[in-house]
Amino acid sequence: MIYDFQKASLLKRISAFLLDFVLITIIATFIAFIISLISHYTDLLNEFKGYYAHYEELYGVTLTDEALYNTYNEAQKETYNQAVAAMNADQDVIRCWGLVSTLPVVMVSVGLLVSTLLIEFVMPLILKNGQTIGKKVFKLGVINTNGVKCTNFQLFTRALLGKCTVELMLPGIIIVMMLLQTMGIVGPIVLFGLAIIQGIIFLSNLNRPFFHDLIAKTAVCDLSTQKVFNNYDEMIAFKTEIDRKKVESSAY
Repeated sequence: MIYDFQKASLLKRISAFLLDFVLITIIATFIAFIISLISHYTDLLNEFKGYYAHYEELYGVTLTDEALYNTYNEAQKETYNQAVAAMNADQDVIRCWGLVSTLPVVMVSVGLLVSTLLIEFVMPLILKNGQTIGKKVFKLGVINTNGVKCTNFQLFTRALLGKCTVELMLPGIIIVMMLLQTMGIVGPIVLFGLAIIQGIIFLSNLNRPFFHDLIAKTAVCDLSTQKVFNNYDEMIAFKTEIDRKKVESSAY
């Protein structure tokens, strides 16, 4: 064991991340499925499709094909616009669309929140040394750069603010909103901005190359060679003893 900080290799970190990400995705998908069952999302989606079909039949236009709109003559475009206006004024359609467009965001948010906290916070409390299942497999740990164990608050900050909110939930919500066509050019711009920020952090900080470690002031180490101290005093005592032995050996 070496008491200096032993930085984990990027390959091991990526491998551990991929394993944890698969587990997070599976749990988040299951939670989203449960929420969809409880909220009867499929029924709501079919109800909304039924409103579309009703107004398409009533006005004799196809509302779901915007490319077709460009082929309409002026009279057909006027009819199309009337159908859209009628739908936008229908309170039942507004209510239904509100639920259809909001519930996927809720599913993604709750699913990622619960699954990330389970994998990135609860599991490290059980396995110790900040280890997730992925880090356990690849013998990695999360500690302070001085070799002292990180606190529960650091683990919670790392999981909630770093991993969940910024790195998973925010991109996930943006992608869902883009798929629902409720977010314009802002979505890709935010995603690109997050990628740029992460790239800058990665290139400028060798021990904390990712946002979640930077915000929690933690670092990922290789536990196969890293000595981990329970607290700061233990670390100081250990180093003091090492220095004392060096002095004694040099005297001979």
